[in-house]
Amino acid sequence: MKKLLLLIVLLINLLVSAQSSTDIIMAGVKQRDAQRAALQKEKTSKDSIAKHANANYDYLKSLNKIATDKEALKIAEDIAGLQTKKVRLLRSKDLPDISLYIVRFVPEEMTTEQYDALDNETKDKFLTVRFSYWNEGENKDLEIKGIKTYRLSQVSGSYLQMFPVWKTYCKYDADLVKTQENSTNTFADIPENLHYLFRKDRDIWVLMNR
Repeated sequence: MKKLLLLIVLLINLLVSAQSSTDIIMAGVKQRDAQRAALQKEKTSKDSIAKHANANYDYLKSLNKIATDKEALKIAEDIAGLQTKKVRLLRSKDLPDISLYIVRFVPEEMTTEQYDALDNETKDKFLTVRFSYWNEGENKDLEIKGIKTYRLSQVSGSYLQMFPVWKTYCKYDADLVKTQENSTNTFADIPENLHYLFRKDRDIWVLMNR
């Protein structure tokens, strides 16, 4: 009987010891997992800061979904406000056949009559902001119209008009001369749904939101 009791006590001690060892091992694993998670979080944070440090991510993402034409016009006017030579709003035009909203600016001193007298090729050289639009949530089968939603699709003009836009929104450290020497400049972050091309197209420069 005494031997049996001693055996039971021994087994209990072994079980307690095994349980304690398991707890120690599990605690060590959890601690290492927590350390790895903290290091990964720190790395992700640093990567995020570095990635966002050279472009206005939040603003660029907001340009992919604009609620009204008034907001679109305000965005176009903000772009016009970046110009070193003052410009004025000439007109905004809605082209429903191709789902496009266009805003054009001309030099501040230019009259509408002077503009109208120009040929189309010359007119295209003035600062122009284009927005595409669609009906968000539309379902024709269910006769749901959806909500008209805008997206910045393109800004065009002379190089000196376009460079401030590129530098302000896409690449803070862009160099005036080096950027012009590249026929195509790219800013892309596919996971963030951002992809901009800044390139020369004949006699004008175009910033495209792909």
